[in-house]
Amino acid sequence: MRRFRASVQLLLAVCLVRAAAGAEPASPADTAVLQRMQEEVRITADTNAPAPGASTSNTGRTFRVEASWRGWEGLHLELNQSTRMANPSGPMLQFLVNTNALPAISLDQVKMTLNLGARIEVDGAAYVTSGKMPDFADDIELRRALFTAQGDCILVFPVSYMIQLGYRPNSFELNKAYLASQEMNYIGSVQVGVFSPPMGLDLITSSRDITFMEPPAPLQAIGPPNETGFQIGRAVFNQRATWRLGIFGDADTDTEYGNASKNYGTVMGRLTWLALDHLDPDNPSQNRLLHVGFSASYQYSVTGDIRYQSRPESFIAPIIIDTGDIDATGAATVGGE
Repeated sequence: MRRFRASVQLLLAVCLVRAAAGAEPASPADTAVLQRMQEEVRITADTNAPAPGASTSNTGRTFRVEASWRGWEGLHLELNQSTRMANPSGPMLQFLVNTNALPAISLDQVKMTLNLGARIEVDGAAYVTSGKMPDFADDIELRRALFTAQGDCILVFPVSYMIQLGYRPNSFELNKAYLASQEMNYIGSVQVGVFSPPMGLDLITSSRDITFMEPPAPLQAIGPPNETGFQIGRAVFNQRATWRLGIFGDADTDTEYGNASKNYGTVMGRLTWLALDHLDPDNPSQNRLLHVGFSASYQYSVTGDIRYQSRPESFIAPIIIDTGDIDATGAATVGGE
């Protein structure tokens, strides 16, 4: 089969083992951002002496909204709240702030940051088939439209969140919806909701950032789709290595690709290492990065059936690889990067 893509894609039928240059995609829980938000929940003392005749009981609450456009990241909104409390008095407090003026205490707390974004991808394809291959219909279509709201907020403690609604041909769905904590000792970040399980570099990377519009056909068949799950993990060894471990279940939705089995549970883990990390700002041609990784999973089927299927790296094309229901209660999968 020969295929001509409007996006000028190169077809590579590769095995699940993949080498890639680059670093691990950023964790959903941006530790630096969450740490900054936590630090901004603070109490400050304004020790300026009040103007003559001014009241020393200045209280009130202010609410501020900041908006900015951040290029490819979309619209950024930040909501802040500051509560100004009554002026306390007492010799001990005056001694602590080292002034004779009665200090005004303010509680400054960042409530939420929000980034709004959207992405539209259009795909076109023309096919020439021979032999026993079925006739493929040439077409141009809206491949996907994604609307994303993500950011950080403070509930009891700082967390990151993401909600992503998506359209693909003939289907609207909740693509992702999760909460992720900041990193904690030993277990790292805790993530819960619907998101990409830690297997296959192309599958856990945004479609905006992968080489082609679709991941390789073997990953489409064997890799997991976005699923409901619980995951822990963190970066270690000076941010050059990561580990992830999670438990996932069937999202009970018609996924665009990924494991086609129904009613199953999966235990999954992933390790990565940035083996080479040499950046030369003065001579970019000498930059050297090498990312390696390993992932493994075990899937248990409640119904005793497991199924894999895939398209030929074009969503316009029909499914041409389909194992049908395999009589099996479990399946183990390993992958390398």
